[in-house]
Amino acid sequence: MVAMADDGDPVPADVGPATHTVIDADTQSRAEAARGRVVRRIAVGAMALFVIAGLAGLFGYREGSVQSTAGRYRLTVEYPRVTRGGLASEWFLLFERLDGEPLAPSIDVRSDSSYFVLFDENGLRPDPAESWQDGDQLVWTFEPPPRSTRLEVSFDARLQPNARGWRSGSTAVVIGDQTVAEVEYTTVMFP
Repeated sequence: MVAMADDGDPVPADVGPATHTVIDADTQSRAEAARGRVVRRIAVGAMALFVIAGLAGLFGYREGSVQSTAGRYRLTVEYPRVTRGGLASEWFLLFERLDGEPLAPSIDVRSDSSYFVLFDENGLRPDPAESWQDGDQLVWTFEPPPRSTRLEVSFDARLQPNARGWRSGSTAVVIGDQTVAEVEYTTVMFP
């Protein structure tokens, strides 16, 4: 019996099975394969570190504090140093007169309005006697009770859900026309 090829032509009997030769095969050298393994290991390690940092809470809410002492006054501001969009955040100011004398009857707290626009306000305590915006400054005027040596202001808010990156702010306490204390701070916002 004579074997027939697919096209109908007879195949000689002394020809063995067909062999195929691969031409232009993609092959890697050992050095290229080793580099690929190193790159994959670094990528997996970076992802693992990111997951571990998240589990440890490094991307969650953390509070910061800055302080300035000038002459007989001390200003302390606690602020959200690290936070995420949608999280509750508190900003707190403590202004003290260190010599035991009472505070002035009217105190202005001036802050960067571009910083406070990041937040949805839930409450400001105590209520300022006046509040307004002066250019890029948010101004709250407080009238502390007589014989008071300290003023505490609490701003309770929620960070805007779409806030990302970082934002710097500053707060100054002004009595009359004189700035008696000022601090600067920066909030980092993770998605």
